[in-house]
Amino acid sequence: MKHSIYMYPRYAKADSIVYSIFIDDLEMAVKAEAIAVGVQPGHIGTGDISFRINTGIKRLLPQPKTPGIPNCYFYKILGRDCIEIPLPELKTGENIITFFLGEQLCHGFNWPGMRLDDFGIRVYYDSLKTHASGIIKTPVNNTTIYNDSLLIEISVYSSTVPVKSIDLLGYYYYYPLDGTSEYTKWQYFIRNQQWDGNIGKLTISPYTYNWDLRLIPDQKMPMKLMVKITDIDGISYMTPVVENLILARKDRMVRLYEPYDVPENFKVRIGEIKKSRCEITEDIGHADTVILMNSKIYIGHLENKYICQFGLNNIMLMDFKELRNHHPEDVYPGSFLPIPLGVIKNGMNEFYIYDNTEGHMAEVYWPGPALLVSYDLSDSKLSKCYDRKTYDPVNGPMYDVEYFNYSASDTVFYLTYNTTERYQLLKSNEIGDYIDYTVYVPKGNYNISIGYISANGDSMMSRGQCRLFIDGAPQGEEWDQFGEYAYKLVYLGRKTFKDTGNKTFRMQVSGKNPLSKLPYLSVCHIGLEKLHSPQDPLIPPGDLVTQYVDGIIELKWSDYSDNENGFAIESKIPGGEFLQIGAVERNIKYFYYEFFSSGIQYTFRIKAFNEYGFSDYSNLSILVPGN
Repeated sequence: MKHSIYMYPRYAKADSIVYSIFIDDLEMAVKAEAIAVGVQPGHIGTGDISFRINTGIKRLLPQPKTPGIPNCYFYKILGRDCIEIPLPELKTGENIITFFLGEQLCHGFNWPGMRLDDFGIRVYYDSLKTHASGIIKTPVNNTTIYNDSLLIEISVYSSTVPVKSIDLLGYYYYYPLDGTSEYTKWQYFIRNQQWDGNIGKLTISPYTYNWDLRLIPDQKMPMKLMVKITDIDGISYMTPVVENLILARKDRMVRLYEPYDVPENFKVRIGEIKKSRCEITEDIGHADTVILMNSKIYIGHLENKYICQFGLNNIMLMDFKELRNHHPEDVYPGSFLPIPLGVIKNGMNEFYIYDNTEGHMAEVYWPGPALLVSYDLSDSKLSKCYDRKTYDPVNGPMYDVEYFNYSASDTVFYLTYNTTERYQLLKSNEIGDYIDYTVYVPKGNYNISIGYISANGDSMMSRGQCRLFIDGAPQGEEWDQFGEYAYKLVYLGRKTFKDTGNKTFRMQVSGKNPLSKLPYLSVCHIGLEKLHSPQDPLIPPGDLVTQYVDGIIELKWSDYSDNENGFAIESKIPGGEFLQIGAVERNIKYFYYEFFSSGIQYTFRIKAFNEYGFSDYSNLSILVPGN
């Protein structure tokens, strides 16, 4: 099709429109399918979105599988689902396609509508027809994948027609970016008459591709591979399928948390808020990446005076105020939105969307927002390792507390064993020696772990002793390690740090060796493992004051909270609900607001938040800008 189809017959009960498609070759055809790309009910509830080819029967265009009537949900199907067409209904040359729509079946306002971006006929031919061919050389059946990449090699056989492109296709579990309801399938969709959302595309030899699996979810069943080889005449050949590919990562886990409680008519306007939910069933303490996934979010007609925003767990992720229709999440990759780790929480997570437009609405499309979370489960999962020399308490390394709030690191500080720079203690007596480290410790509860390696060349370390001091105070009991060339982590109990700042960690170690007068120990690491005990900000902010200055509303407040990640600002107008209008980072105590109407009373309040929740609200501050 050269143009998208739009049908919006206001006050009409039904409508139709006619297009034509030219088919130049049906010789040796064995099967045909209709492909509808971007089909959607432009207005919610529109029924009988259908088509007919030539004088054939009338058929519905694809719809997702939904809990209720599909027409009562917003959706956009991107060519993944096809409709088989009997060959007698087609002819060589021009084929007439008639598209139909009916009345609104639900949530109606006497204005049915539909949109279709593209439409085509896929014809399958007998294998005797001239075509390119090939096989997947690597991997082979029954391959187990232990890391986050897979090398794919394709061999293409000689053909009288040159190869134009090669599309790599995988059968696996993933979010349905095509707008359907199926999570496990051959993953692709169609956009601009090209395959998209598949593993990848190759156009030049050698035909090799490294599939990045880092954000592919853990699979509930074996994966499969297939390749589409297309020649310059547009004839495609599908290779034999490679079966039973097992994804068995080491030290990593990736989970896709599917949405539920996705409402019908998932739209908002005139101050509405609607929500859906995802439940995180793993411990987010080990998370290192979070992605919010949507098939599509439509935001329109803001006219530079309205606001639309969406977020997670009452924390705003994106807001829009632009003059024009805005489609921020219209298909991959815009539907792949990285978000800070501090936004998610264990258990139930709520997506919300808000819009105050008086005309067009904001819409969330089926199957709704999902969360893709990857977890680091390796031995070093508690840290990003830092190889450090010994520092004195005054000049020790400093780490930004915000870095830890938004990283996947559970360990605030970690000193790794380094073969070229061992933290050696050379002593010939049993008293031992001290090593001091200084770090910046964020507030929170921690387990302290220490460990060492006995390393003394040919000499055997028969006994080592280790004890940890924090700011001069001993932590836990002295630890004895028996054995030779031993390494061990020791947990010395839970400690609570109420204040941020420099902490001096003093490791006292000693060693005995009856065969040598100069035994020594190499310190392996000292670690702090953060305990994820939920604790909302303890004290709300207060003394909120607002004033109208030079066309801007200024908000200022006092920061009484001592464990916040930031502050969320909310406002409302008479008769409306409180809505978040912005957020600032920790220790910032002001906010400027520009999007308001003069002469209307606004009520403001703020609250502190961290990764565990929110504080109580501040006092209310009321202002009528312009008066």
